[in-house]
Amino acid sequence: GKTVAIRADMDALPISESSSHACCSQTPGIMHACGHDAHTAILLGTAKLLQSMRESLHGSVKLLFQPAEETIGGAARMIAQGCLESPHVDSVLGLHVAGDLPAGQIGLKYGKMYAASDMLTLKVYGTSCHGAHPNEGVDAILIAAQILTAVQSLISRNISPTDSAVCSFGSIHGG
Repeated sequence: GKTVAIRADMDALPISESSSHACCSQTPGIMHACGHDAHTAILLGTAKLLQSMRESLHGSVKLLFQPAEETIGGAARMIAQGCLESPHVDSVLGLHVAGDLPAGQIGLKYGKMYAASDMLTLKVYGTSCHGAHPNEGVDAILIAAQILTAVQSLISRNISPTDSAVCSFGSIHGG
């Protein structure tokens, strides 16, 4: 039979959790945001369910626990290391929670869904001046703001509304 892979991300993120709930991270500066702990739990539950029905399955199922979803190279690195071979995977289901769906409901979308992440560092240099005389300097903060606005307009004005696209800057530092 065919081989289907089910993928769930499992990475923790470098975020401090400020919750007092019993389920919050026990490791300072690390948390499972974006449902990553739920993804892992769902895929483990799927493994248990599939194991109980293995006699009635007509093919193979591979469970892919993907690290580094929110950073660079998680899926690409796994594919390069052969996760889609031995046996060859015919199709992949990407598991991810969706906060806009009611509990217990499953949504399906064929093709690409959700964004990939990449790391980008831009350094904008200016010339300092007294705040009362902005004409005597080059305001790097204003330039950075213009860059952010321009990049956002690329998505809203150059990508068809029927295509999926997102560009988010996670942090900006200035002085």
